[in-house]
Amino acid sequence: TGTLIATQPSFTANKMWVGVGAVANGATTAAITLTGLSTSSDCIATGAENPTTDVYILFVDETANTANVTTSGDPGATGLDVNVLCTE
Repeated sequence: TGTLIATQPSFTANKMWVGVGAVANGATTAAITLTGLSTSSDCIATGAENPTTDVYILFVDETANTANVTTSGDPGATGLDVNVLCTE
C-alpha cells in the first residue's frame, strides 16, 4: 500500500493502475499484469530497492493488460523490485 500525491494542478486521469513487480536476477525485463491497460496508456516506473548491480529503468512499454519494464542491465542477485503507475 502507499500514497499517491498528484501535485500538478492540471492532472486528470480517466483511469489509473498501480502495480508492483520485479526484474529477476539474470533478466532485464519484468512483465507486470494490469488488467484493462491498453497501448494508449502512459506509464512510469520506479525502483523500489537498491539492487546488487547498479541499473536504471530504460522504459515502460504498454501493451494490452501488461506494463513491460526494461532496465539497463541485470540487477544482480537481489533483483530489482519496481513500482508502476499508469494512467489513461
